[in-house]
Amino acid sequence: MNKKIKKLAFRDLKVNKKRNRLTMISILISVFLISMVMNMGVSFYGYMLSEMKISREEVLTIAFGNKVNSLNYKYLTLYTDKDIELVRSAEGVKSATGVKGFGVDSITYDNGKQIITSTLYGIDKSYLDNLGIKISEGKMPQKDEEVLVGNSISKATKLGVGDKIQVTVSGKETDFVISGVIDYQEEQAFNTVPSEINQMIAVNVKSKYVLDSKYGYISAIAKDVNKLSETGENICKKLNTDKDLKNALDGTGISPIVASRKDVKDMLSTWFDYIALFIILLILLIGTIASINIINIFAITIQEKHKDIAVYKIVGASQKQVRLIYVLQSLLLGVKGSVIGTLLGIIFSALVITILQWKNNSNVIIYVLPFVIGIVTAFLAGYLASRKTDKVDVNVLMNE
Repeated sequence: MNKKIKKLAFRDLKVNKKRNRLTMISILISVFLISMVMNMGVSFYGYMLSEMKISREEVLTIAFGNKVNSLNYKYLTLYTDKDIELVRSAEGVKSATGVKGFGVDSITYDNGKQIITSTLYGIDKSYLDNLGIKISEGKMPQKDEEVLVGNSISKATKLGVGDKIQVTVSGKETDFVISGVIDYQEEQAFNTVPSEINQMIAVNVKSKYVLDSKYGYISAIAKDVNKLSETGENICKKLNTDKDLKNALDGTGISPIVASRKDVKDMLSTWFDYIALFIILLILLIGTIASINIINIFAITIQEKHKDIAVYKIVGASQKQVRLIYVLQSLLLGVKGSVIGTLLGIIFSALVITILQWKNNSNVIIYVLPFVIGIVTAFLAGYLASRKTDKVDVNVLMNE
C-alpha cells in the first residue's frame, strides 16, 4: 500500500503542476528570506566586533566614569605617577603606562598655517605597543622639542621627519622638530581611537613640557585575557586607596573605571540579543505566513479531490494512509523549495556581504537551519491540511 500511496502522491503533483509550483515558491521565498536574515545578522555581529578592534584583547583602559557603563568613560587629568604604580601593583596586571594631555594656544607650520588641534599629548613607546601601533617613519621623540605626529596630520600638512612646527603656549611660541610619523590607523564605525591616533601630536611623556601635567588615563596590559573583569576590579580597589584622587572625585558621581575588549563584546552581545530576538520573531512570522499559504492551497486541492479521497476510502485506505498522500506531497515540495531557497539565500547574502565589505561569519548551522525550517514548515502545513480529508464522507459520495 505504501508504494501505491507514493504513486498517488507523485501523480497528484504532476496533475496540479501550477498550484504545486505556487506552493513550492511560497516555501522557497520563506526559506530564502530566513537564510538572508540569519546570514546577514551573524555577519553584522562580526562586523560590529571588528569595527571596535584597535588593540589586543588584554589591553585595559583606566579612565573615569560611571561603573554602570564602563565603556562610557572620559579623560580627566587626575592620575599621577603614584596611580600608575598602584595599577602596576594590582593583581593580574602585567604593565601600565599613562597618557598626558597638555592644552596649547595653537600649533602652526609653514609661516603660520594652522594645524587644527589644541592638545599636545605626552606618551611613551609602550602606549603605542599596547595598541599594536607602529611608527611608519622616524622614531619616538627623545628630546624636549621633538614631536611624533599622526598620519592624517602628516598627509594634510605634507610634513615629515625633520620638518618643524610652531607650538604656542601662554603666548610663547616654541619650535618643535618632527621625529616620527605614526602608521595610519583604519577608521572604524564604532571606535574613535583610530581618529585620535591619526590626528595626534605627541611629545615624550618625560618632556619638560608635560612633566608637571597629570595623566588623563592609564593604559595597562592584563596577564590573563580570561580574567579581565577580576583584574579590572583589582585595579579599582588599588586606585581607591589614593586619598588625593578620592578627594578630587568626591561629590562628582564619577570614579575610576576600567574598560576592556570584554566590555565591548558584552555590550555587542546585549545588542545582538535584541537583534536575535527580532530575527526569531521574523522567522516565526515568515514561517506562519508560509504555513497559512500552504494550508490554503492544499485545502483547495483536497476540496477538489473529495471524490478521489472517498474512492480511496472505499477501496480500503485508512484515514492515516489518505493523509499520508498529502503529507508526502507537502514534504516533496518542501524539500525542493527549501533546497533552492537555501542556495539562493547563501548566494545573495554572500553577495550583499561582499558589497558591504563585511566578513562572512556564517557557519554550517546558519546554512542548514533555514533548510530544516522550510521542511518542518511544509510538513506541519501538509499535516494540518491533510486532516481535512477526515471530513470527506463516503456516504455522501454514494448518494451522489
